Order: sequence, then C-alpha cells, then structure tokens
Amino acid sequence: MRQAISITLITMSLWSGSVLAENIAVKMLDRIMEQKLPSVLYQHKDKPWELGVYSLTVKKNGMPSFAITDTQLQAKLPLEVTINARVDRNIFGTKVTSVCNSHFSTHGSVNITPELKPLNSQAKVIITVPIANPQLDCDGLLIPIKPALEQLIAHNKTEWEDRIELEIAALFTQLGM
Repeated sequence: MRQAISITLITMSLWSGSVLAENIAVKMLDRIMEQKLPSVLYQHKDKPWELGVYSLTVKKNGMPSFAITDTQLQAKLPLEVTINARVDRNIFGTKVTSVCNSHFSTHGSVNITPELKPLNSQAKVIITVPIANPQLDCDGLLIPIKPALEQLIAHNKTEWEDRIELEIAALFTQLGM
C-alpha cells in the first residue's frame, strides 16, 4: 500500500511539473507574441485586380491561444481583416466607380513542428487562415470575395511559412541548437 501511494505521489508530482512547465511555456509564448508580433500583420495598398483597385489590412484582434503537444506547437491568433476598394462598372455605357469595403474576423493558425538535432535544429511551419464567406459591399452591390482571398493566401502562404521557419532557425542558432 505504501509503495502504491509513493508511486501515485511521484506520478502526480511529475504530472504537475509537466503542467507547470507547459503553463510557463504558454506564458512565455504569450509575451513573445505580444511584444514581437506587430499589430498590422499584412498590408498592401491600391493593388490592381480585375474590378479596379483594392487595399487590404490584416491586424491582430486579441490575444493568441496556444496548444502544446509532445511534437507540435499550435498558435491561434484572432485576426481582423479590412478591405477597401474602388470598383469600376459600366452601367448603360457609362463608367461608374463605386467605393467598396468589407470587414470581417477570422482566426489564423500556425502549426510549428520542431526538428531538434544536435546541430542545425529547424522547424516545419504550416499556416492556415480559414475564410468564411465575406462580401465586398459596393454601394449596396455585394460581391463575393472568398475565392480572391483564398488565392491571395495561397500565393503568399509559402513566403510567410518560410519567413517564420527562418526566424525559428535563427533562434535555434542563437541558442546553440
């Protein structure tokens, strides 16, 4: 009986130490994300597209949340997306320019899988940004923009992932990993 109690206490102690370590890691990640991640995550202005020109801004919209497993770290970040555009339309042979806008929220996700080696540790990063069904409001005319936003994400995703992987590799190098 005494041995069973000792094993239970040791197991509880190890488990609580693991939970404490995870809580400390999450707190550190929260602070790093808050201090190092700019409030505007992505932006471009007056970019041409088939309907005219548009500007897009993606900002942080709250605190990130983290999930940590034995092999992976997942960070979820609430995002606020604002799109302003000018759309050129022909109505009865007359060119009409409409001012358009869209504003919506989503949660971006970054999955980081570290590959820890004696030398040259690295990480594999996968970014996911789900898009619901936002519409661009052009003076009452609603234009679906989900396909265009998914194309924008697909076009930039590899660059974003590569940049994060390089930053993690630089951090590993600084730490002598």
